[in-house]
Amino acid sequence: MLGTIGFASVGTTLSAMTAQTRAREVLLPILLLPVAAPVLIAAVKATAGILDGLPMAEIAVWWRLLLAFDLLYPAVAFMTFDYVVKE
Repeated sequence: MLGTIGFASVGTTLSAMTAQTRAREVLLPILLLPVAAPVLIAAVKATAGILDGLPMAEIAVWWRLLLAFDLLYPAVAFMTFDYVVKE
């Protein structure tokens, strides 16, 4: 669930930024992949650790990273919303 929130928030922000450009079909994937890569990697590692039965102490690093991105990306989107929508 944390991975979904992080990926959706960064995807929504970047899609709003690229909606008015001519090359939006090409620009969005080019921007989205490098920005969302940490969220995707952390979500996969945390899920793999849970399925492998690893102790929570080993998975806690990935949980913290996901939580940090889930707090950071929506906060940045909220702060830049007016600028993104007006431009």
